[in-house]
Amino acid sequence: MQEEKIQEGYRIAYIGERKKAFDMPFSIPSAILGPFYFLYRKDWSLSIVLMICYFASHVYMIQNSITDDLGLLLRFIINIIYAFLFNNRYLSLVDKKIAFILKTNPDKTKAELIEECKKQGRTLPIGVVIIILILYITGIVLLKQAK
Repeated sequence: MQEEKIQEGYRIAYIGERKKAFDMPFSIPSAILGPFYFLYRKDWSLSIVLMICYFASHVYMIQNSITDDLGLLLRFIINIIYAFLFNNRYLSLVDKKIAFILKTNPDKTKAELIEECKKQGRTLPIGVVIIILILYITGIVLLKQAK
């Protein structure tokens, strides 16, 4: 029980005050923002893979003169699927990151470890995510104009 409380303290430090939102079975931000929310939460691998898939779907739709409504529907379905999967995936990722922090800093106190979790965790600055979103949209617009 004590180990569980310590782990929860590290999770709160890593995630932030919105930790309770990840106890829900569905992630509304994941459903709406998809890979951009994953990027915001520093889930690098998932966000990059999905952004490449999204961009590839745009390319495919444009090159084959398929209506973009189909691509939008496909991306929406992917977002909904990941909205059900993201919270568990993210908590698992957080636990792995915390375990790595604890393993690589055996000489630090609990307070120092919590500070390290805060430093490595939390979210990507919203400005960075907005810049990436603008670049993504610009790429799609340029792609459509090039056709």
